[in-house]
Amino acid sequence: MRFLFIIFIFISCLEVKKSGLLTKSKCSIKEKICEFLDQDFGKVQFEILKKPFFMNEVIPIQIITEKELSEVMVELEGIEMDMGYNKPLLKGNGYKFKGQLFIPMCTSKKMTYKMSFYLKSQFKVHSYQFILPVTSK
Repeated sequence: MRFLFIIFIFISCLEVKKSGLLTKSKCSIKEKICEFLDQDFGKVQFEILKKPFFMNEVIPIQIITEKELSEVMVELEGIEMDMGYNKPLLKGNGYKFKGQLFIPMCTSKKMTYKMSFYLKSQFKVHSYQFILPVTSK
C-alpha cells in the first residue's frame, strides 16, 4: 500500500511539471502594467506599484487574475552578478495577490535582474519572466 502511495505522488508531480508553461516577456514591468491572456488562468496582470524605484528598496508588487490561483511566488535573480535568491510568496484571495520584494544593493550603480512570477492552481504551474533593469539613487 505504501508503495502505491509513493507511485501516486510521483505521477502527480509529473502531471504538474508536464502542464507547466513559461512565458518570457518583453513587456517593461518597470514602467507599466503587463497584461497577458493565459490559456488556463485567463487575463493576468502584473504590476509594480511604486514607480520609480531603486536598489536597496522594498517595492510593492501585485498580480490580478480572472481565474482562481492557490499560490503566487515571485523570484528575483541577478543577471550580471549573483545576488542570491529572493523568493517571497504573495498574499491574496485567489484572484488578487500582493507582496513586497527587496531589490538588493549592488557594487555597481546599475544591475539587471530576472524577475519571475510563478502562478499555481491545483494542477498547473505557469511562470512569467521579466527583465528588470535597476539603478541606485
